[in-house]
Amino acid sequence: VDMAAAVQQVLERIPGLLAVMITDRDGVVIVQAAVETFQTDTVPHSILSSAASVLEQAAKLGAGGSVATVADYTNMKVAHFESDQLIIHLIATKEANSGFLLEMRDEIMQKLKPLFSSFPQQ
Repeated sequence: VDMAAAVQQVLERIPGLLAVMITDRDGVVIVQAAVETFQTDTVPHSILSSAASVLEQAAKLGAGGSVATVADYTNMKVAHFESDQLIIHLIATKEANSGFLLEMRDEIMQKLKPLFSSFPQQ
């Protein structure tokens, strides 16, 4: 399975999506895709590297395990999905529908399952 092609398919499927970035829990990019007009290096590394901590802290609030969060920034919206040792980051326009981004989680996870299975679980 060509993971870059699978990530590109996810990118093309979601309205308002600018980039899909898959990282390890430290924010190191494993694979990514972006629309031509968006430079992934404009996403602060701190957004990518803090996602795992954000998901862990959300789980500690007493509502059970957290598998997804959406953060609204000045110029973008970022959804983070957790999958074992990897984090999926959907970078979208400010106007993107947060509910739709979250709703796509299961479909994205299914499409990218081969990538996740190649990383050891902890």
